[in-house]
Amino acid sequence: VHPFGGNGDPLESGLGGAKAFPVDLALGTVNTVDSSGSNHSALIVVGHALNNDFPVALSAGEDSSTSLQLHTLLGSIRTYAFVGPKLTARAWMDSVAKGRSFTSNGPLVEFSVGSRLPGEAIRLPAAGGTLDLEARIWSSEPLTKAAIYRNGKIWKEFPLAGKQEGAEIHERV
Repeated sequence: VHPFGGNGDPLESGLGGAKAFPVDLALGTVNTVDSSGSNHSALIVVGHALNNDFPVALSAGEDSSTSLQLHTLLGSIRTYAFVGPKLTARAWMDSVAKGRSFTSNGPLVEFSVGSRLPGEAIRLPAAGGTLDLEARIWSSEPLTKAAIYRNGKIWKEFPLAGKQEGAEIHERV
């Protein structure tokens, strides 16, 4: 937990508290990266791992609350997993281990690329190809925009006009 801090690439700043992470990832002893802080460094690390064919997923949640003044509220960021029709603890753990999950501090998301869920690989020919990106977002609070990250950086933003508690995104990439 709490492996990387800040918003930059941890490879450029000594890997923070997770210096052994690349070795653990290569050995297959980890399958998630904690993203419960308010930073983007974990997104960058997950992008590096996935781009090098290492399966890894984001996870989030509070591990302790020793000072209510200095910590986020319990339950303010969570890991959600696509488990299918029957929710069980084992189905949830298996889904997170396969990368079929996302973290959020509020909105719920359904996301697919080329009809594939998060955690599934897409292999394109060397010349590339075209894929359909589909997303649905729900929120109890109004949203002003949705953003899709690629390799740890915002790839595309979708402004949401008016008071939006949800959105659907359809994009050909």
